[in-house]
Amino acid sequence: MSVSGEQRTLHRQINGFKQGHAKILSITNTRQCTLAKMADYNLSYYMPMVVLPGLYNVTSQIPVIYILETLAQKVQRIKKKQNEDKAQ
Repeated sequence: MSVSGEQRTLHRQINGFKQGHAKILSITNTRQCTLAKMADYNLSYYMPMVVLPGLYNVTSQIPVIYILETLAQKVQRIKKKQNEDKAQ
C-alpha cells in the first residue's frame, strides 16, 4: 500500500519478493506509479494528493481502509461458504 508508489525502499522490497516468485498486489493512489507497474495486480483509488510544506504527504487513506475491509469481508464469505460445503 502506497499513496505515491514511488518509494525506492519499497521498490527494492518488491523486487526481492518477485525474485522469490511472489505475486504482488498493490493498492496505490494511481495506476501510473512505479509500484502499480511493478505489481501483478493493482487497485487504485484516485484521491487528490495533499502535500504539506516539508514534503509531508497527508493524502487521505480512507479509500485504502474501505478496500481492505471490503476484501476481508469477501474472503470471510468465501471461507464460510467453503466450510458449509465441506460440512454437507
